[in-house]
Amino acid sequence: MIFIDNQSRDGAYNHALEEYLIKNLKRELFMIWQNDNTVLLGRNQNPYKEVNWDYMKETQAKLVRRPSGGGCIYTDKNIVQYTIITKKEEDSLRKFTEPVVNYLNEKGVKAEFTGRNDIIVDGRKISGNAQYKDRELMIHHGSIIYQDSSIDIGKLLTPAKLKLAKKSLTSVKSRITSLKSMMNMDIAMFIEELKNYIKNYYHINENYVLSADELEKVEEIRKNKYANDEWTYGRYGKFDKVHSFMNDACVMDIYLKEKNNVIEDIRIDGDYFGEKAKEDLENIFVGVKLEKDDLERALSGIDMSEYIEGITKDELAENILKTKSGD
Repeated sequence: MIFIDNQSRDGAYNHALEEYLIKNLKRELFMIWQNDNTVLLGRNQNPYKEVNWDYMKETQAKLVRRPSGGGCIYTDKNIVQYTIITKKEEDSLRKFTEPVVNYLNEKGVKAEFTGRNDIIVDGRKISGNAQYKDRELMIHHGSIIYQDSSIDIGKLLTPAKLKLAKKSLTSVKSRITSLKSMMNMDIAMFIEELKNYIKNYYHINENYVLSADELEKVEEIRKNKYANDEWTYGRYGKFDKVHSFMNDACVMDIYLKEKNNVIEDIRIDGDYFGEKAKEDLENIFVGVKLEKDDLERALSGIDMSEYIEGITKDELAENILKTKSGD
């Protein structure tokens, strides 16, 4: 495994760098980085439901859609991000949060990995994590809340009421906490200590420096994808109906446009994880009759877990029909 020193604070560039590295360098690696004043939207989420746009303009925060699933988060100079690119592993969310949890425990902070993708301290979240996979490798990236931001995160982020109710919360702010009060160091020292701990954990002794040509290719990905409005905002045309639901794995919104009981367009949004692009899943429903047997036939040739983890084909079909009926 190698280490890459990434000093960029541009969220769009940082995710472009990850994409370049996993697709082109194809080596196991670790890097630690930060963003400036950025809302990171999950791969499958609707930005118009997740963010308070008036407050976002007031704070001049940028919006970047990351390539991994999960929920919307806020990041800035008070938040620490890290990336691990490695071979695909079972129970990998737990496995690749382990060095962070171990480091905090050694510093006297009683941290633990819990739920789907969180590290918590005293019942409150200090780190969220997400992943996505390429053919041979996977990216694990995490966000660690080290100190409080001047921005009111509870006002900025507007997660679905279903999601808050599921966690018995009144706001996103009531769910999270920061580490600084528990540790006798500033954020620069924390980053340095955590970086060295993880490098030792994985026995990393090689630093890789990208060439000018490689950096130019990263910038092309940033410009053409992560800083591109089409990727960031997605397509939100006129849909006839919308239906929201949740299960143990995620909160989901289904947007439906139909004519003569046939699907003309569909969006399946949510904070879910999935290895394959949701657009490919959505496309298989176009032209399909809104009948249970037809929906199930459309899904018969796919592995549901590759698109949406934690939901069955029957469950998805049933909720598409509920969208049609307006339930």
